[in-house]
Amino acid sequence: MRKHLHYFLIVVVANFFGHAFGQEQTAQFKKSLDSLETILKTAPPDTNRVILLMRIANRNKNFNPERTLSCAQEALALSYEHKFRNGLFRSFEALTAGMKYTGRQKELLVYLDSWEKAGDSLGDMHQKAKSCNARGTILMDLGNYSKSAENYFKAIKIDEGLTDKYALAADYGNLALVYESMKKYELALEYVNKAMKIDKELGDKKGYLNAIGNLSNIYSYMGDNKKALEYDFEFLKLAEEIDNKMLVASALSNIGSIYDEMGDKDKAIDFYKRALPMAKEIGNDEIIIVNGINIGNLYLDKGQYDASIKMLQEALVKAEEIDLKFHMSECYRLMALAYRGKKEFANAYSFLDKYTQAKDTLLNAENSRQVNEMSARYEKDKQKLKIDALEKEKQLSSQVIEKQNNFRNVLIVVVVLIILLAGVLFMAFMTKQKANRLLELSNAEIQQQKDIIEEKNKSITDSIYYAKRIQTTLLPSEKYISKNMEKLMKKDQPKD
Repeated sequence: MRKHLHYFLIVVVANFFGHAFGQEQTAQFKKSLDSLETILKTAPPDTNRVILLMRIANRNKNFNPERTLSCAQEALALSYEHKFRNGLFRSFEALTAGMKYTGRQKELLVYLDSWEKAGDSLGDMHQKAKSCNARGTILMDLGNYSKSAENYFKAIKIDEGLTDKYALAADYGNLALVYESMKKYELALEYVNKAMKIDKELGDKKGYLNAIGNLSNIYSYMGDNKKALEYDFEFLKLAEEIDNKMLVASALSNIGSIYDEMGDKDKAIDFYKRALPMAKEIGNDEIIIVNGINIGNLYLDKGQYDASIKMLQEALVKAEEIDLKFHMSECYRLMALAYRGKKEFANAYSFLDKYTQAKDTLLNAENSRQVNEMSARYEKDKQKLKIDALEKEKQLSSQVIEKQNNFRNVLIVVVVLIILLAGVLFMAFMTKQKANRLLELSNAEIQQQKDIIEEKNKSITDSIYYAKRIQTTLLPSEKYISKNMEKLMKKDQPKD
């Protein structure tokens, strides 16, 4: 029974600081809740209605999780509609509690994804870390420890960046629980001690009590009952200091279970019995039942059959009242052994028969649970295959689109290059045309100058020819002059 009791102790610590440790609501509390429900009936669908829904959801969390869930779902839808940031995140938190306590953990994972995405899109890393932490807890409940640890590490990384010590201590404590469930006790101790160090710095009693409870559990699972006992006594001392009967009763029960494991039956009975009056005073039937069974079992070991039957009978009545089948079957089994010890075989057979029937019922329930889990897993796998197929189709479409985009981009580049080349060629052509026109003009001008010069040369030549003709006409010819010169020379020669 020890494992069950220590798990219960941790749950108790968590709930104590949330809402009165699950005690029955008072008349005043109920009246206040009824008043809120009345106001809700006429409240318009705006952000004020979201706030009202959250108040009702949180008040119902510990005793009517279905109502918490319905309020959270409506609040979430309205928060999205009105873009009400604060309402959105508060709705996710209430939704998480409602689904967790109504056993809808797998369905909840979808909402936790939405919570994380909302934190991302709105730039709220604190909310993203909270969503990762919540997912880690749900995955741990589902037995997926590796994924659970992965989400807690994700939360730790974010909270370290935010320097949020309260959140970081909670992250470390949760990660320790994962390692404890995986039987990696050294790692569990490492992270519990990290959490406890921060809790001490902050003066966080809730976190510190959780850390001590975790340490007691871990050392107990490691077989170090002496160390576990030290932490349980420290837990008891702190519980008495804050004067909380629920925590005191839980601590006494755990100390009794350690002495039980150590073989000290008298001390175990003493601490179990010390827890009973407080459990009855606060109306906690589970502690009454568990401790009654533990005491009955110890009396049975000691051969005190009547005392054993008395304690077991009281525990059985309570277990039947709240239909705790496992505890009922344990009472039947131990009572059958006690009556056999008394040699009252008829009663022994009767309780043995009840135990067999209860065991079969539990077995059938377990089989049904496994079948349902397999069915749910099949549906989940089938859905995953659909999602994978859609993802592949999406990837293929993305690849096709990417190829089309790449082709389009290449085509655009080619067209631009062609246009640029055409522009360059056109400019070169125009430049050449301009040069040709300039050359033509230059050639024409040169030709014109040449023509003028030729014309001038022709005029000069013609003038020269003309002057020569005049000269020829007016002057004797060279032949005439030459002939007459010869005659004169002959006349001037002396005669012999």
